[in-house]
Amino acid sequence: MNPKTLELLEFPKIRALLVEHAHFSASKALAEELMPATEPEAVEALLVETAEARELLRLHPNFTIGPAHDVRGLVDYAARGGVLDPAALLEVSDTVRSGRMVREMLVRRAEAFPLLSRLARDIMRCDPLQGAIEQAIGPDADVLDSASPLLRSLRLDVRAIHNQLLDRMQALVRAPEYLTYLQDPIVTLRSDRYVLPVKAEFRSRVRGIVHDESASGATVFVEPLDVVEVNNRWRSAQREEQREVDRILRALSTEVGVYQQELTDNVGTLAAIDIVLAKARYADLIKAEQPAVVAGYRFSFRQAKHPLLTGEVVPIDVYLGQDPHRERQQPFYVLVITGPNTGGKTVALKTVGLLTLMGQCGLHLPVALGSRLAVFRQVHADIGDEQSIEQSLSTFSSHLSKIIPILDEADERSLVLFDELGAGTDPQEGSALAQAILLYLCDKRVPTVATSHFSAVKALAHVEESMQNASVEFDVERLAPTYVLSIGMPGTSHALQIAGRLGLNPAIAAEAEARFSPTEQAVDALMVSLREETEQLKAEREDLANDRTDLEAQRDELAARVREMEEAITEQRIAAWNQATEEAGDLLQQIEALARQAKAFAAPVDSNRKLLEHTATQARERQREMRSRARATRQAPEPEDLTVGDTV
Repeated sequence: MNPKTLELLEFPKIRALLVEHAHFSASKALAEELMPATEPEAVEALLVETAEARELLRLHPNFTIGPAHDVRGLVDYAARGGVLDPAALLEVSDTVRSGRMVREMLVRRAEAFPLLSRLARDIMRCDPLQGAIEQAIGPDADVLDSASPLLRSLRLDVRAIHNQLLDRMQALVRAPEYLTYLQDPIVTLRSDRYVLPVKAEFRSRVRGIVHDESASGATVFVEPLDVVEVNNRWRSAQREEQREVDRILRALSTEVGVYQQELTDNVGTLAAIDIVLAKARYADLIKAEQPAVVAGYRFSFRQAKHPLLTGEVVPIDVYLGQDPHRERQQPFYVLVITGPNTGGKTVALKTVGLLTLMGQCGLHLPVALGSRLAVFRQVHADIGDEQSIEQSLSTFSSHLSKIIPILDEADERSLVLFDELGAGTDPQEGSALAQAILLYLCDKRVPTVATSHFSAVKALAHVEESMQNASVEFDVERLAPTYVLSIGMPGTSHALQIAGRLGLNPAIAAEAEARFSPTEQAVDALMVSLREETEQLKAEREDLANDRTDLEAQRDELAARVREMEEAITEQRIAAWNQATEEAGDLLQQIEALARQAKAFAAPVDSNRKLLEHTATQARERQREMRSRARATRQAPEPEDLTVGDTV
C-alpha cells in the first residue's frame, strides 16, 4: 500500500490506538508497522483470529501474554559472548515463562480457538534455561546463594569475616582511650574499608591509615592498624565472591546464547498473539462487528462510522457494485457522492477507505452485522487541498500530479478514492476532465468512489449503467447537514437557498437564480424529481415490507394450527388402533378358551356344537369388524395444504 494513501486516510492513527492496547515493546512495534493483507484468504484468517481473541477475552478478561519482554537484543548480545546482568537475565526468564503459560492456555483450548492455538504451538519450550536462571537470580535481580555451592561457601566466609571485623571496630569505639579522639562513637565506611571518624587534632594519636577527611577538615577517617589485616581479608573474600558471581552470570549468558533461535522466535510469536489481543481490545472498545469477506469488489458497509470521529456520529450505509433501488443486471463500478460543503462527503469517502484498510488488517469494524468487506491489492486516494510550495504547483496541478499515477496503476483489484475530482480549475474544463476520468475508470472496471460538485458529473452518473449517484443530505430549514448518505440520489449544493436563509438581498438572489444556466436548472430539476421518486419508492417499499410482515405472521399462525390438527389426528389414529388391537385380542382369547372346553367335553352334543359354531361365527365377524376399523383408521385422508385465505 502507498504510504501516502495510508496517511491521507489517517491509518497511522489506527496504528497508534493499537499501540496503546499492546502489552510489550515487540507487539507495539508490530502495531506501528501494521499493513493490510491483500488476499481474501489471508484477510479472512486475520478476522477470525480477532474474533477468537474477543471470545477469549470475554471468557478470560484478565488474560494477557504476561510479563514478556522483547529480549531479542539481549539474546543477540549474549550469543556474541556478552555477559548479561541479573536484571536482563530476569527479563529472559520472564519471557520464557510467559511463552510457556500462553502456549499451555491456548493449546488446551485448541477446539475453541484453533487459529490462536496454532500460533501458540510455535512457542518453543525453554524450561531448562528458565530453571537455571530462577535458581540463580532472585526476584529483586540479586544473585542467590543457591546459584552454586562455591558461592554459598564464599558468602559464608564473607559474612564471618565481616562479623569479626565489626566486632573489632566496635571494641575500639568503646575503648576508653579512643573516646576522646573520636568525633562520633560510630563505625563507618570509606573506600570500602571500615574506618573511625577521628578529630583532626588527634589524628597522630590514632595509629592507622587515613582514607578520607570531611569537607570542613575537622574530621579524618582512619583505619586503625589493629584492623587492617581483617579488613584486607574481608575485601579479599568479597573479591572472591564477585569472581564467582561473574562466572555464574557468564555461564547463564552463554546458556541464553544457546537458546538464541528459540527465544527470538518466541518473542515474535508472543508479539503476534499480543497484536491480535490488541485488535480484540480495540474492537470491543468501539463495539465493532466482524464483516464478511467477499470475492470481487462489491463491498457493503451498513451503519458504518468513522472510527476516529468523537461525539455523536451519524452512521452511513455505503456500498459499491449493487444497487438495491433498481434491479440492474449491469454492476456499477463508480459511486459519485455529491452534496453541500461540510455535509460529510469527504468523511464518507475516508470512511470507505479507512474501513477497507482496517478490515484487511484483521480489525473488526464499526459497522452493523451483515456488512461485507472486499479485499483490494491497492487503495489509491487523492484527498484534500494540498499545494506543493516547493514545486510551485497550483491546487489543480497538485491534484493532477497525484491522479495521473493512480490512473496508470489502478486495476480491477484496486480501490480508487477521489475527493472533489476536477476541482481547482475552470469549472467547465474541470467537469469535463472529471467525466472523462470516471468513464476511463469504468471502462477499466476500477472500483471508484468520488466526490464532486459538478452537475454534469451527477447527470453522467445517472445515465451510465456502470455509475451510481449518492448524496449527503442537508436540512435547508436548519441550514445544517444531516450527514446521512443516500445512495441512488444525487445531491445539490443548496448554495442559493442557504444564501437566502442567511439574509442575502432577495434581488441579488433572484439575479443569481436568473443567471443559473438552463442546463444547470434542468439538471437540478432532474435531481429534485429523482429525489421525490426515490422517497415515494422508499415509502412504497416500507408499506410492502409491512404487508409482508403481516402475511408472514398469518402464515406462521396457520402453520401452527395445521401442526396442532395433525397432532390431534395422529393421536386419534393411535387410540383407535390400540382399541381395535385390544378387542381383537380379547375375542381370540375367548375362542381359544371355548376350543379347549370343546376338546375337553368331546361328547357329540348337538347343542354344544351349535353353541360353539355360533360363538366362533360371532368372533370371526367381530374380528373382521375390528380389522376393518383399524384399516380405516390407518388410511385416514391426509389434510390438505392450507393457504392464505382458506377457512379452517
